[in-house]
Amino acid sequence: MEAEFKTKAIKWIKKNPHLAEQFIEKHLPKILNDPYKAGSKLKNMTVYSYHFHRSPEYRAIYGIEKGKVVFYLIASREEVYKDLKNL
Repeated sequence: MEAEFKTKAIKWIKKNPHLAEQFIEKHLPKILNDPYKAGSKLKNMTVYSYHFHRSPEYRAIYGIEKGKVVFYLIASREEVYKDLKNL
């Protein structure tokens, strides 16, 4: 599958280049290989949450649209739950 990054995900990538590099090299292939199994579907939503990195823990929030994995948000756990209300 192909990946697409929305504005908030792109901002995180630009703000955190070292973590973004780790995410792209280690975690992105796992998600693209099988997006339904890689993340956990969020209750009452059509998006998935993929957990990575510890201290602090980060989440990648993504959905599947027209054969693409669309990343809406990548942020720390605390920030994700604040921003999820706006998706």
